[in-house]
Amino acid sequence: MRPILKDYGIDCEIELVDQESVTGNRIWVQIKSVEEISFQCMPHSPKAATRDQILNKNETKFTTFSLSTKEVSYALQCAFPLLLFVADLKGGDIYWLPIRDHVMVNLKKRNWQHQTSVSVRIPALNNLSGERSGNYSGLRWYALEPARMNAFFLLHRYHH
Repeated sequence: MRPILKDYGIDCEIELVDQESVTGNRIWVQIKSVEEISFQCMPHSPKAATRDQILNKNETKFTTFSLSTKEVSYALQCAFPLLLFVADLKGGDIYWLPIRDHVMVNLKKRNWQHQTSVSVRIPALNNLSGERSGNYSGLRWYALEPARMNAFFLLHRYHH
Protein backbone atom coordinates (compact mmCIF):
# COMPACT_ATOMS: atom_id res chain seq x y z
CA MET A 1 0.00 0.00 0.00
CA ARG A 2 1.48 3.32 -1.07
CA PRO A 3 0.05 6.68 0.02
CA ILE A 4 -0.54 9.29 -2.68
CA LEU A 5 1.11 12.46 -1.41
CA LYS A 6 -1.02 14.98 -3.31
CA ASP A 7 -4.56 13.87 -2.57
CA TYR A 8 -6.81 14.93 -5.44
CA GLY A 9 -9.28 12.08 -5.03
CA ILE A 10 -6.96 9.11 -4.52
CA ASP A 11 -5.62 8.46 -1.04
CA CYS A 12 -3.48 5.42 -1.79
CA GLU A 13 -2.52 2.83 -4.35
CA ILE A 14 -2.56 -0.85 -3.47
CA GLU A 15 -0.41 -3.23 -5.47
CA LEU A 16 -1.16 -6.89 -4.98
CA VAL A 17 1.63 -9.20 -3.89
CA ASP A 18 1.71 -12.97 -4.35
CA GLN A 19 4.08 -14.74 -1.99
CA GLU A 20 6.41 -11.72 -1.73
CA SER A 21 6.40 -11.15 -5.50
CA VAL A 22 4.79 -7.95 -6.80
CA THR A 23 2.22 -8.54 -9.53
CA GLY A 24 1.88 -5.12 -11.16
CA ASN A 25 -1.87 -5.39 -10.55
CA ARG A 26 -3.16 -2.48 -8.54
CA ILE A 27 -6.14 -0.46 -7.47
CA TRP A 28 -6.57 3.10 -6.36
CA VAL A 29 -8.43 3.79 -3.15
CA GLN A 30 -10.42 6.72 -1.77
CA ILE A 31 -10.62 6.26 2.01
CA LYS A 32 -13.45 7.65 4.13
CA SER A 33 -14.32 6.88 7.73
CA VAL A 34 -17.44 6.87 9.86
CA GLU A 35 -17.85 6.44 13.58
CA GLU A 36 -20.17 3.45 13.18
CA ILE A 37 -21.73 1.81 10.15
CA SER A 38 -25.36 0.75 10.24
CA PHE A 39 -26.87 -1.66 7.77
CA GLN A 40 -30.28 -1.84 6.16
CA CYS A 41 -31.89 -4.79 4.45
CA MET A 42 -33.18 -4.70 0.92
CA PRO A 43 -36.03 -7.16 0.46
CA HIS A 44 -35.66 -10.01 -2.01
CA SER A 45 -36.74 -9.28 -5.56
CA PRO A 46 -38.38 -12.28 -7.26
CA LYS A 47 -36.88 -11.28 -10.63
CA ALA A 48 -33.22 -11.71 -9.67
CA ALA A 49 -31.47 -13.16 -6.64
CA THR A 50 -27.97 -11.85 -6.01
CA ARG A 51 -25.18 -13.64 -4.20
CA ASP A 52 -25.88 -11.40 -1.19
CA GLN A 53 -29.56 -12.38 -1.14
CA ILE A 54 -28.82 -16.08 -1.35
CA LEU A 55 -26.26 -15.96 1.46
CA ASN A 56 -28.41 -13.75 3.67
CA LYS A 57 -31.72 -15.62 3.34
CA ASN A 58 -33.21 -13.38 0.66
CA GLU A 59 -32.01 -10.14 2.19
CA THR A 60 -29.21 -7.95 0.94
CA LYS A 61 -27.60 -5.99 3.75
CA PHE A 62 -26.00 -2.73 2.75
CA THR A 63 -24.90 0.59 4.12
CA THR A 64 -25.50 3.90 2.39
CA PHE A 65 -22.72 6.41 1.92
CA SER A 66 -22.81 9.85 0.32
CA LEU A 67 -20.21 10.94 -2.25
CA SER A 68 -19.95 14.30 -3.91
CA THR A 69 -20.78 14.41 -7.61
CA LYS A 70 -17.25 15.67 -8.17
CA GLU A 71 -15.80 12.51 -6.55
CA VAL A 72 -18.03 10.27 -8.67
CA SER A 73 -17.11 12.09 -11.89
CA TYR A 74 -13.44 11.78 -10.98
CA ALA A 75 -13.79 8.01 -10.43
CA LEU A 76 -15.30 7.61 -13.89
CA GLN A 77 -12.21 9.23 -15.44
CA CYS A 78 -9.58 7.14 -13.64
CA ALA A 79 -7.41 4.79 -15.70
CA PHE A 80 -7.16 2.34 -12.81
CA PRO A 81 -10.13 1.05 -10.82
CA LEU A 82 -10.96 3.48 -8.02
CA LEU A 83 -12.53 1.81 -5.02
CA LEU A 84 -14.23 3.56 -2.14
CA PHE A 85 -13.08 2.23 1.24
CA VAL A 86 -15.28 3.19 4.19
CA ALA A 87 -13.69 2.46 7.55
CA ASP A 88 -16.06 1.59 10.39
CA LEU A 89 -14.12 3.00 13.35
CA LYS A 90 -16.25 1.31 16.01
CA GLY A 91 -16.63 -2.03 14.23
CA GLY A 92 -13.01 -2.16 13.11
CA ASP A 93 -13.67 -3.23 9.51
CA ILE A 94 -13.42 -1.60 6.11
CA TYR A 95 -16.18 -1.88 3.51
CA TRP A 96 -15.44 -1.30 -0.17
CA LEU A 97 -17.23 -0.42 -3.38
CA PRO A 98 -15.99 -0.12 -6.98
CA ILE A 99 -17.28 3.37 -7.73
CA ARG A 100 -17.28 3.16 -11.55
CA ASP A 101 -19.18 -0.14 -11.63
CA HIS A 102 -21.71 1.09 -9.08
CA VAL A 103 -22.39 4.22 -11.13
CA MET A 104 -22.69 2.33 -14.43
CA VAL A 105 -25.13 -0.22 -12.99
CA ASN A 106 -27.11 1.78 -10.42
CA LEU A 107 -26.92 5.45 -11.38
CA LYS A 108 -26.73 5.23 -15.17
CA LYS A 109 -30.37 6.12 -15.81
CA ARG A 110 -30.61 8.78 -13.11
CA ASN A 111 -29.73 12.40 -13.67
CA TRP A 112 -27.10 12.41 -10.90
CA GLN A 113 -24.69 14.81 -12.66
CA HIS A 114 -26.90 17.79 -11.71
CA GLN A 115 -26.88 16.93 -8.00
CA THR A 116 -24.26 17.98 -5.47
CA SER A 117 -23.96 14.46 -4.05
CA VAL A 118 -25.14 10.91 -4.65
CA SER A 119 -25.83 8.03 -2.29
CA VAL A 120 -24.14 4.72 -2.98
CA ARG A 121 -24.99 1.36 -1.44
CA ILE A 122 -22.11 -0.71 -0.15
CA PRO A 123 -22.97 -4.41 0.36
CA ALA A 124 -22.14 -5.76 3.81
CA LEU A 125 -20.31 -8.65 2.14
CA ASN A 126 -17.77 -6.24 0.64
CA ASN A 127 -15.55 -6.06 3.71
CA LEU A 128 -11.83 -6.54 4.09
CA SER A 129 -12.08 -9.04 6.94
CA GLY A 130 -14.12 -11.32 4.67
CA GLU A 131 -11.80 -10.65 1.72
CA ARG A 132 -8.79 -11.71 3.80
CA SER A 133 -10.07 -15.28 4.13
CA GLY A 134 -10.50 -15.52 0.34
CA ASN A 135 -7.06 -14.06 -0.48
CA TYR A 136 -8.74 -10.76 -1.44
CA SER A 137 -10.43 -12.25 -4.51
CA GLY A 138 -12.83 -9.31 -4.93
CA LEU A 139 -10.05 -6.74 -4.83
CA ARG A 140 -7.91 -8.91 -7.14
CA TRP A 141 -10.73 -8.90 -9.70
CA TYR A 142 -10.62 -5.11 -9.90
CA ALA A 143 -6.82 -4.96 -9.82
CA LEU A 144 -6.75 -7.12 -12.97
CA GLU A 145 -8.92 -4.66 -14.93
CA PRO A 146 -6.03 -2.86 -16.71
CA ALA A 147 -4.49 -6.23 -17.65
CA ARG A 148 -7.84 -7.39 -19.08
CA MET A 149 -8.13 -4.21 -21.12
CA ASN A 150 -4.61 -4.77 -22.48
CA ALA A 151 -5.52 -8.36 -23.41
CA PHE A 152 -8.60 -7.11 -25.30
CA PHE A 153 -6.40 -4.59 -27.11
CA LEU A 154 -3.97 -7.34 -28.13
CA LEU A 155 -6.82 -9.56 -29.35
CA HIS A 156 -8.19 -6.67 -31.39
CA ARG A 157 -4.76 -5.98 -32.82
CA TYR A 158 -4.15 -9.61 -33.78
CA HIS A 159 -7.62 -9.86 -35.28
CA HIS A 160 -7.01 -6.89 -37.57
